[in-house]
Amino acid sequence: MERDPLSFVRRRAFGAHAAAVLLLAVALPVLWVGLDLVRVFVDLGLSRAGAGSEPVRLLRLVLPLPERLAEEPVVLLPGLPVPPDRVPLAVSAGLLAVVLILAALSVALAALRTRIGTRAVESLRGMMLEAIARTRPERRDDARHAASLVGESLARESGFLGGAVLVPLAAAGVVAVAVGYTLWTDWRLALAAIAGLSAGVTIWPRRVAAAKRAAESRLAEGAAHRRALLDLVRRLPAVHAHGTAESEQERLHRLLDQRRAAVASAERGLGATEAINGFLTVLAPLAIAATGAWFGPAAGVFAGEVVASALAVFLAMRAIDALTRWRASREAAQPIVEEIARALAALTARDRTRRGEPLPGAGSFEARDLGAADPATGARLSGLTLTLPMPSHVALVGEPGSGAEVLAALMGGRLLPTSGSLLYGEVDLAAVDPVARAERIGFAGGETVLLPGTLRENLLYGVRDAQEGPDLERRLVEAVTVVGLDRLAHARGLAGFVDPARAPDLAGAVVEARKAV
Repeated sequence: MERDPLSFVRRRAFGAHAAAVLLLAVALPVLWVGLDLVRVFVDLGLSRAGAGSEPVRLLRLVLPLPERLAEEPVVLLPGLPVPPDRVPLAVSAGLLAVVLILAALSVALAALRTRIGTRAVESLRGMMLEAIARTRPERRDDARHAASLVGESLARESGFLGGAVLVPLAAAGVVAVAVGYTLWTDWRLALAAIAGLSAGVTIWPRRVAAAKRAAESRLAEGAAHRRALLDLVRRLPAVHAHGTAESEQERLHRLLDQRRAAVASAERGLGATEAINGFLTVLAPLAIAATGAWFGPAAGVFAGEVVASALAVFLAMRAIDALTRWRASREAAQPIVEEIARALAALTARDRTRRGEPLPGAGSFEARDLGAADPATGARLSGLTLTLPMPSHVALVGEPGSGAEVLAALMGGRLLPTSGSLLYGEVDLAAVDPVARAERIGFAGGETVLLPGTLRENLLYGVRDAQEGPDLERRLVEAVTVVGLDRLAHARGLAGFVDPARAPDLAGAVVEARKAV
């Protein structure tokens, strides 16, 4: 498994990412068109775009070059000719269409982001589920640690995985459109935009760090409050016996005031960075407006260009803000993904034996210098060499700690040898398919595990292709009788509740049995 969340998400949902990139490739030019329509709309209000009788070319895109390279600007798009009297309607309709298109693309991108996040989480949980299901019982602590990572830590960061790749792509695209548009309108406006964006880039990481410090301080304060109150509860007998309620309150107030001072300091730092951030957010568009006002139409800077450039810079500032928050989320998710990858590697690296060899139809058990240890009980087995011909009835008898239970667990597949080998028909049992071994070799020792459900479901756990019928019922009754649970099962059955709508025959049989008793 990849330890980089970006690589992991990209490989698990390549098609969805490709579709999202195509949507971004459509959205960014539409955003450019929207900015240019804003420029025309403002100039139209100042009676520049609609003056005269010549058609106005909307969305005309030209590339100005130095005079030594070209006498006239290079026309990239000739634009759409619109009669002067229809320019207001055309511009308004165009802006409305841009808004609707961008809204539809945003909804589609949000759906893709959800799909990507869901697929990444499902893939990660699937890998962890497979690894845990194949983990040997003696390594349950490792499996429990891995399960806690996927169940709790991953749930906190699942929202980041969906946008792990899309957010930086979208933010970079918006910033590129903003800078490119201001550079296309006027290089002086572009310099002002770059200066404002650079200031925002420097302050936003500090803002995220200050918010993180403030949140950590608040959590630490809450934890300190909890510990202090629990300690007071623990001292209650002594407090009442010695009459120290007032002194305890003074002690806790001093302790909690120290914590509160640290929180207040972090909150002040956050407030200062928020204030600077708000100032820079307003300063960047104001720098565009001031540049336009300084040069003015006489220098070729018109009001529509200033307003559109200011809007572009505002959108770029929002994109940088999203990119900064994405970076903070990635820093939080990176160690979690790395820890999950290490846990998966630990679960799969210790058992590299190829499993899948069929179990022979006949043969004998043969132990060759066999050694193993049961970590649950501490029992050990070492240097065992023996041959048990099969089929036969064999009882493994020994004092506690003699190794009989360990040998039975080795035969049943609950433990793996630490030295030597255990063969059946000249096939190493460690290499046999677990499903095939479970069908041929039963192991009923060790720790008892009861599953939620009925006694029947517990008895049939792991039985594949069980044929319903009298023979199965007879064998189940025999199994319950052998272990001495027949009376308990009968009593529980008479006292239990059976839904007559779901199992009318069973409900009728229970009623008749109760009448007989």
